[in-house]
Amino acid sequence: MAAARYGKGRVVVATHESQLHSPKLAGFLLNALQWLDEGKKGLVGVDASLKRLCNLFPHAEVKFQVSHLTSDMSVYCCPSYSDREVEKIHAFVAEGGGLLIGAACFLPLGWPYLHHSARKECPGETVHYCRRGSESSFFQTR
Repeated sequence: MAAARYGKGRVVVATHESQLHSPKLAGFLLNALQWLDEGKKGLVGVDASLKRLCNLFPHAEVKFQVSHLTSDMSVYCCPSYSDREVEKIHAFVAEGGGLLIGAACFLPLGWPYLHHSARKECPGETVHYCRRGSESSFFQTR
């Protein structure tokens, strides 16, 4: 996993979306969600494909809503397989939102980078954080 700041927001990237609902990582995920939330104790949106994340916290440590990204959320959790909300997610984070994203296709200089067809299968990679020197931006791998 990796964490970074982008604009006014924060991003945590898991190397695979299965890590975002692993009981073994529940403590870490709670800490990550709290860091992403920045003390707002706001609503955490969860893409339907990751709804098992909500089951890790049955004692309401986190207020979850399974849905697409909405303006009343302080954190959004999603996989990287879709580019459906890329622009909206980018703006959300830049304006101060938190993003927890599972990125099964993200292997720097790995197989997807060497095989163009694999990069096409992961359009959500456009929301991944990149930092080069003093310049920070989201980038697209294809």
